[in-house]
Amino acid sequence: MRGTPWFTLLPAALLIPLIGCFGASEDTSGPEDTDPLVCAELSLEDCATEGVAQCSLLSGRALQDDGAGGQCVDFSVDSEPMGCIDDDQGCGDAETVAAPADDPENCTHWFPSTCLPDGYVYCGSSIDECAP
Repeated sequence: MRGTPWFTLLPAALLIPLIGCFGASEDTSGPEDTDPLVCAELSLEDCATEGVAQCSLLSGRALQDDGAGGQCVDFSVDSEPMGCIDDDQGCGDAETVAAPADDPENCTHWFPSTCLPDGYVYCGSSIDECAP
């Protein structure tokens, strides 16, 4: 039996399980999710869901009329959720005033960082606090 491969000497019942050890492996990964999660595209409700660990709500405060033709921010008024951002997005510590992108001259909201929700653009970084 010189020159005969060793596996040909085994009964077929033993070879069948061995065939699975060589070659194709069983795919246990499940369906592939090829679309990465884009936090900015989530609804506020979905963003706030605990299952979306890599996203956080972005909240801002609506600017108030200061009574002298300008605007101010009233910190006694609760902030409101306005968007969703990726936790890995780097936000600067500077306070930011923003306007809707379709009306960039109309500053409407104050944000505690440089991150802005989709649909808003930078207006400035300084605004007075409303007088009590």
